Amino acid sequence: MGKWGIGADHQPNIDRAANLFDYWGGVSYQSNFWHESDCVYYLNDGLFDKGNNTCDCPADSRGVEGPRVRIGKENLVDPLHLSTQIFPNHIDKFLDGRDPTKPFCLSISFKTPHGPWQDYDPIFDSLYRGIEFPLSSTANLLTAFLQPDFIQNSLNNSKQANDPNDIGQGHRWVSNPTALRNMIRLYCRTITGMDQSVAHLRNALEQRGLANNTIIIFTSDNGQIIGEHGLSGKWLAYESSIRIPLFVWDPRSNQQRGSRNQTALSIDFAPTILDLAGVSIPESMQGQSLVPVLNDPNATTRDSWFYEHSYNHGGRIAASESVRTNEWKYIRYTSMSPGFEQLFDLTNDPQETTNLADQAEHQAILESLRNQLETYKQTLH
Repeated sequence: MGKWGIGADHQPNIDRAANLFDYWGGVSYQSNFWHESDCVYYLNDGLFDKGNNTCDCPADSRGVEGPRVRIGKENLVDPLHLSTQIFPNHIDKFLDGRDPTKPFCLSISFKTPHGPWQDYDPIFDSLYRGIEFPLSSTANLLTAFLQPDFIQNSLNNSKQANDPNDIGQGHRWVSNPTALRNMIRLYCRTITGMDQSVAHLRNALEQRGLANNTIIIFTSDNGQIIGEHGLSGKWLAYESSIRIPLFVWDPRSNQQRGSRNQTALSIDFAPTILDLAGVSIPESMQGQSLVPVLNDPNATTRDSWFYEHSYNHGGRIAASESVRTNEWKYIRYTSMSPGFEQLFDLTNDPQETTNLADQAEHQAILESLRNQLETYKQTLH
């Protein structure tokens, strides 16, 4: 299962994607948290006529209908929630419909924690009520105004269209800590719905005698800036944007449980899965298997890596490239000439509040990281 981001000609692309899988529970566009109980997407069994599962739910009050991103469950008679009801149903259909004589790979691409965060399942209405969530020390207007103007005016601050006086979403968030905490409360309720779906998966494997021979990998595609640096979004090289969860459970292994203080990248996922399955890793893959780190907490991965976000969304995102080591981070913003640079000492400044790029005593490390960046750009293809 998964999401399939596509355009207006969604049905031909859905057909093409669906036929690449034995079972297909994917959706077009960003998918919606609420669907009608007789929605074609919900009822399709994922095994036959796989491409015929495009959401046909009625429109909301804005006139948004079908697979387009609707908000809420307005005009739905018997609404079902994606995380807590629909995904568990698809999980069961997959496990019961698969060929039991063959290995399987089930990929579940949750919409959570993507917004709209107010669209969590109402069974969590009372959850986290009364809890005062801690905010980042950088979630304040003073820190926000220290950001370069091109970042403050980018999509990372998300100003409202047609409102020249809007201060931007990130600035609005940190201007009202109570409202920001309330929004984080909605965010956490949405995530808890996903947790419940993962619990259903674990129970479903147990009930079918599959739990002791099934590896589970849980991760995400990006981080989320929620007020840090007075910003919003996911497009910058700041830690809150680039750090993602990664949990690996292999019930066959006697590996030591617990966290690992080593760098793992998304390009490592494919080599790791191949290694866990006993399949040779192609030399063309840039990533590396994390199995040695899973088995030995003292094993190491890499001491530096390259990051880039070159898409500028029509000038609304501050395009950047970066090198991150265990102690330092160098960022170059490429949307202007000459590029703007940032240098952060992650050991002494983990919140990335002090840009050291212009300080004379740090020019040696700055030049070293510049050179590393150029080497990465020339050698990575």
